[in-house]
Amino acid sequence: MKNIFVITGCAGAGKTTLIDALRKKGFCCAEEASREVIREGGLPGSVDFALLVMKKRIEQYNSAKDKVCFFDRGIPDILGYLTVFDNPVPKELSLAAKKYKYNKKVFFTEPWEDIFKNDSERMESFKIAEKVSVEIKKAYVGLGYEVVSLPKCSVAKRVEFISKQAGALK
Repeated sequence: MKNIFVITGCAGAGKTTLIDALRKKGFCCAEEASREVIREGGLPGSVDFALLVMKKRIEQYNSAKDKVCFFDRGIPDILGYLTVFDNPVPKELSLAAKKYKYNKKVFFTEPWEDIFKNDSERMESFKIAEKVSVEIKKAYVGLGYEVVSLPKCSVAKRVEFISKQAGALK
């Protein structure tokens, strides 16, 4: 979908903060689905968890319709996580990653140790987050997306960069 943009990349590199800032600017935004699944009792790293996250992301995708919308991660992210943890990729996940297409331009938060923090829903170390980041980037590139690395700067400047790149200034 031309109007759905994904902000993805390394855990703890500011994606959720950017989504919150874009929402404050009046943009449609979708939350990180895996955090919701964790709060509901899902255990990260398993294929079952991945499928639950996939279903939530499909719901988000279908609800966006005709609006310019920014997503905190997309379906291809799940492929990267499964790869790092040596889990098989279910056929329905591979099919969903190909079926539910986002804008070709995907915004990527590179590993940024200075702002990385663990919390009750982000339990992986920075080293693991870096490995996942590499696999997520490979997943998007493998599906034909253009990965645009976000500059390491203030939230306001990152929001301006994203808005300009997306052609969606507000």
